[in-house]
Amino acid sequence: MKIFSIVRYITPKILLLSLLTTLFALPALAAEKPRLVVNIVVSQLRPDYLDRFATNLTSGAGFGKFFSGVRFTNSYYNFMQTTTPATLATLTTGADPSVHGVIGEEWIDQTTGNVVGLIDDKSVTSFGSELDEYQYSNINLVVPTLGDRLLEVSPKSKVISIAADPVSSIVMGGLAGEAYWFDSKHGNWTTSTRYQPYSPSWLDNYNDVGLARQLISREWMLERDETSYINTQSNVLEYGMFRPKASSSAVLDYGKLRFTPAGNTLVADFAKQVVIYEDLGRDKHTDLLYVCFDATRLAGEKYGPESMEVEDMLYKLDREIGELVQFIEAQFGGVGVLFVLTSDHGASDSFDMSATNRQRFNVQQFKVLMGSFLSATYGGEEDWIKGYTNRQLYLNRQQVYDLRLSLEEVQRRAASFALQFGGTTHILTSEAMQSGYYGEGYGNMIQNGFYPRRSGDLTINLMPGWIEEYSEATAVRATSGSLYDYDTHVPLMMYGCGLPSMEIESYVNMNSLAATIARIIDINRPIASTAQPITEAIQLF
Repeated sequence: MKIFSIVRYITPKILLLSLLTTLFALPALAAEKPRLVVNIVVSQLRPDYLDRFATNLTSGAGFGKFFSGVRFTNSYYNFMQTTTPATLATLTTGADPSVHGVIGEEWIDQTTGNVVGLIDDKSVTSFGSELDEYQYSNINLVVPTLGDRLLEVSPKSKVISIAADPVSSIVMGGLAGEAYWFDSKHGNWTTSTRYQPYSPSWLDNYNDVGLARQLISREWMLERDETSYINTQSNVLEYGMFRPKASSSAVLDYGKLRFTPAGNTLVADFAKQVVIYEDLGRDKHTDLLYVCFDATRLAGEKYGPESMEVEDMLYKLDREIGELVQFIEAQFGGVGVLFVLTSDHGASDSFDMSATNRQRFNVQQFKVLMGSFLSATYGGEEDWIKGYTNRQLYLNRQQVYDLRLSLEEVQRRAASFALQFGGTTHILTSEAMQSGYYGEGYGNMIQNGFYPRRSGDLTINLMPGWIEEYSEATAVRATSGSLYDYDTHVPLMMYGCGLPSMEIESYVNMNSLAATIARIIDINRPIASTAQPITEAIQLF
């Protein structure tokens, strides 16, 4: 009788617990496995932009679509070199630059002293270009991506990457996926012989339509009434400077489209064509589509986050993302597609728009003075400085060896001298990062971005708000590439496949995204991934 009484008492508790467990699991039952995963990357999109301009964003469409899905509010990159190539490689490989090796668009080969372009490949040619133009491929990518893992286990799947910027497209495409980019000289979309033996007929037909030729003749007009804008600073909108020259013989500069909303229009329209002509998501084999909108980054760097240009571009992109999502959903009856929206990095405020003493770090002056210091200290007949890129200084190592000097000592003395420059705050040498381990803080973030075969002798962190200036011709108002919150904090949202509307505040390392998508589509994470899937995300499927 006692045992029976205990069973009678416990059983309702178990049933109640089972019922509660089922109820809390309902969102997971609602989410379906996707046939197509669309990864949308809006370059240089800070999370606060979406909140700052929320009242003017389209409700229920565009960014609003993603607000109705799952939103992760604390998603960060955990390394310093938050440049577009490095972060896109992290999104697709699930690893830091210290593992995947993509530290920027270029670096200095320490053996030869030559500059190496990440995507430069003289063995290939691009379609619709001259033989010596757009010779780009994935030749310098070293780590397989999520797409590569998918194609390995599912050869009939498709992995396609699209961006106006060839670097963005090629990095996202990985080692085995297809990559398409915009030919800024001829106004066409293209790829190279690394990806296709010949240009697809649908691509030729699309280029014949000449969307770029139509867009280049249009002025940049505001999306909304001027009085509704949050930002008030304007640089070019009132001048109509993006119209072509009147002379019919003038060569059209299609490259300038990439600094305007038209650059995003080109990408969104081409993405629709790829979905149709490549039959994405049409069978049981899951496909991946990467779409990167780079124009937001270029405009943000040129005009600054406080400009009407950046705000207006986001309103136009809001509409175009909404149309793209709606178009893709219509192809599948609104089911079977998972949309993921994030960014490669944020951006600093404009260097001259703060009450604090923010300035630009003069790279050329730094190189000259550093070279003079090392020459006065050690002698030598050649230039001591091989180059500077991605906040990294490359020394002439051959001269170090010829003079029988200690590389560690030269780097250490150079670092001490560099700290005397205005704007510098932390400097780590390559020797220190190879021989030691920085478990947390700024040292850990710098080391996570260090790849021994490609990184420089000194990695330099600047003070908050400071940006680099290479020359007046290439000067920008705002940029990325630091370890500060305004660069490393990015939005991360998922929509589709029956996902519920919810906001998740748990910390997310952006390394985890590739592993998360891999789990959702039932494959192993990329082989170099150093992260686990986002628990809250996979529980919904």
